[in-house]
Order: sequence, then structure tokens, then C-alpha cells
Amino acid sequence: MHMLMPSPTLPAKRAAAKVRPREGADVNVRCREGAPLTTADFWNQAQSIAGVCQDTWYRKLARRHFDRFMRRVLYTSQAAPDVLELGCAPGRMLCRLHGVRRDCRFQGIDFARDGVLATNQALRQHSVDALIHAGDIRFIDLPQQFDVVASFGLIEHFQDPASILRHHARFCRPGGCVAVTVPNFAPWLVKRLAYWFAPDAAEKHNYRIMSEQMMRRAMHAAGLQNVQIGSFGGPRVCIAGDCLRWSGRVYPRVAQAWNVAASLLLGIQSWQATYWATGLVPKTTSNAGVSRTDSIV
Repeated sequence: MHMLMPSPTLPAKRAAAKVRPREGADVNVRCREGAPLTTADFWNQAQSIAGVCQDTWYRKLARRHFDRFMRRVLYTSQAAPDVLELGCAPGRMLCRLHGVRRDCRFQGIDFARDGVLATNQALRQHSVDALIHAGDIRFIDLPQQFDVVASFGLIEHFQDPASILRHHARFCRPGGCVAVTVPNFAPWLVKRLAYWFAPDAAEKHNYRIMSEQMMRRAMHAAGLQNVQIGSFGGPRVCIAGDCLRWSGRVYPRVAQAWNVAASLLLGIQSWQATYWATGLVPKTTSNAGVSRTDSIV
């Protein structure tokens, strides 16, 4: 079943609005609002050129670390968990999660129209049964809570990742697990390449969250317990490029080849590809609302 469930609580203009704090505005005020660094239009454009990746042998080999990480999360109990992915477009990660444990009940949320369409297309191609909701995770409400709430490369697109982690916890049952990953684009060389070849995409990331220390602080600030932090993968670079320049068109192909090679062959402790974090929602704390505190990142 592949369904599009629009949220009545999410005005269309709010989902597509571009959030840019005015110059000189108070930093804590901006962060408490959890202002996104991207817009629905940005992701719609990204989905229009991304397509659905084919499941090639080297992609399977490259994602072995991710599969091992999610296997630990999804098999914490014998019973099949209810799993929600936040920012689920274009559906690639839901398909991978289904490959890790097929008896899970999957749902996803995304606020980009084209992203929702791409997700449903990917789910149909891979015969994955999942329910997809269209909406902004900061405003949408769902009729149930979940055993596992996950996101992969989402929280680094917000000015205050901790506030977005609180929304992860809001969707999670008491005692449930929040699992997130972020790419490591913080090394100087990676940032320079991104600003040279894809300046628009480079500005859409919060680089301060890309460390184990800041991930741990954000998870604790979100009220999560039993927090575990780690990393996996070889050194990777951002693959986005400015399609209006010839160098921007060539760079993504070179960067993608580098990332595949790095994931297969290389391992540099100081330059890991991905940081991951897991934490449990307290059993005695209600998730009815999202608390507001000052930013830590």
C-alpha cells in the first residue's frame, strides 16, 4: 500500500516557505524555532534530477556498515516494530530498512511534493509496503506513535538539530528508540570542495553537528537516554554540483566515484563518512509536546 496522506495541520505555503532569519537577529530565538536551512522547492529540484538508484553490487557492499547499524536498532526485540522515517524522500532508505528486516511496519514523512512522489515510485519498484505522509515534521501530527523513529541526513539541515531530535522523540513511544545519522562534511577539504562546486548546497548544512561530541550533546538536549554515538565508512565528499558550470557537472561524477572507492577500500579514523546516534525515549515522560530550550549547536 502506497498512499499519500496530506496533513490538515500543514498549510501549503508554510511547507514551501523559505526561512531566512534577518541579519543580526538573536541566535537563540532562531534556534528555538528550529529554522530549516532548506526549503521544499530545494528538495523538489533535487528529487527531479536524482532519480531512483539501481541496487548495484558495489552499492550493496558500500552500505554494509549502515545495514549492520540498523540491524542492531531493528532487532532490539523479537516483535516486529513500527518504524517511522522522517525526511524519507526519495525512499531509498525505507527500501534498505525493509531489506534489513522485512516484517517491520514502515511509515515515512516528507514535506517535498516531488520527494513524496519519488518515494512512492521507489517503494513500488522494490515491492515495499509503507504508508507515506506529506507534511513538515515540526507541525504534522500522526494518529500513532512508533517503536523506532529514524532519520538519515536530516537534522544537519536545521539551525538547531536538538529541536528536531525532540520531534523525533515526539513521534516515538515511551521506551522507543530514536536513531539518526549525519554525513561528515565538516573536514576542511570537504567544505572547500562543496563551496567551490556547489555553493548553494553547501549553505544548506549545519556543519557544527558533524562530530561525535555535538551529536551526543544534541541527543541529551532532546531528553533521550542511553545515548550511544559512533561512526562508520571511509572519507566521503559532497556529491552536489552546480549544473550551470561545466566543472559543476563533472565534479559530482568524480565525487561519487571517490565515495564508492572510499567506502570499499579506505578507513581514516579522523575522517569518517557518517556519524550515527541512538537514544531511548524515557518511559515516564509524555511526548505530547515539544519543549523549547536554548540551542546547543
